[in-house]
Amino acid sequence: MAMIKKHRKIKSAIGISISILLIWLIFKGTNWSELLKAIQNINYFMIIAAMALMVSSVWIRAIRWRILISKVGNVSTTDLYKVTMVGYMGNNILPLKMGELLRTYAISKKQNINFSGAFSSIVVERILDMISFILIISAVFSIFPITDWTQKIGVIGFFIVLCFLIVSFILFRYNSKFETWYLEKQKQLITKDKETISNHFVGFCQGIASLWQNPKPWQTIFLSLLIWAMYFLFTILSIYAFNFNFGFLDIMKMGILVLTFVTLAIIVPSAPGAIGTYHAAAIAALQIVAINIDDARAFAIMYHMAQYLPLTFIGLYYFFKLNLHVADLDKI
Repeated sequence: MAMIKKHRKIKSAIGISISILLIWLIFKGTNWSELLKAIQNINYFMIIAAMALMVSSVWIRAIRWRILISKVGNVSTTDLYKVTMVGYMGNNILPLKMGELLRTYAISKKQNINFSGAFSSIVVERILDMISFILIISAVFSIFPITDWTQKIGVIGFFIVLCFLIVSFILFRYNSKFETWYLEKQKQLITKDKETISNHFVGFCQGIASLWQNPKPWQTIFLSLLIWAMYFLFTILSIYAFNFNFGFLDIMKMGILVLTFVTLAIIVPSAPGAIGTYHAAAIAALQIVAINIDDARAFAIMYHMAQYLPLTFIGLYYFFKLNLHVADLDKI
């Protein structure tokens, strides 16, 4: 247990260090008067609309999660919406992206659902997010290549998704052997005092195994694509809030680049809320289309706040509404 805590502290320190370094690098030499001017000229109606859309996307996530978790329990969309908000709050203020475990604990506590079963449904959710994101970006980059390298990304993306689906389907067909294998690996990891890693590993394997057991596959696919469409529209509204002098197609390209860069940046270790990595990714995306650096910095700040503030505060509200406590975090 002491070793696990030590590893958590090291990982947390690495993430915070990366965030601090990126914040220093991207805001070094900032013309603060220009940045403040850009923020003052924002169309805040667009930002509010973007915030409302982001909050609405969580309800769509809850509908999809209800399908995915149906094998282990019958949970209302409202309850899943509340704990999903709690999960986002956890990712935004807790280290090591603990929000996913927090919402797993919250729903298992509230509905008396098996923790591992709930966690497996979240793993499937993340796999679906990954697949739908790669497919959408690959299709867009293949049909409307922004640069030569984006077209190559599109082809590689399709290949990665195809390989993953084939491998996961094979593992599903040989589920008994697959289960025997990953449970044996779990025992080996536990004997090496790597219980946390073993739990994540088993959850991921169970997620792959249950990916093909979806009771409503077409509805799940539609909801997954709808979620990313809402994220894209959220990005477009945020871009329009800054009144950049670009045509419709150029705005669409900017939205694709920003969403792609930011989504990939979230994977990188960082301080809670992807502070630093999120901003660096948004700025880098806008630099590709030659946006003024101070305008790009202002956009990164507001784009991050437009999703961070509503999800965090609503999540905190439900955290206390569901009678969760800070002490519960130790149980996770």
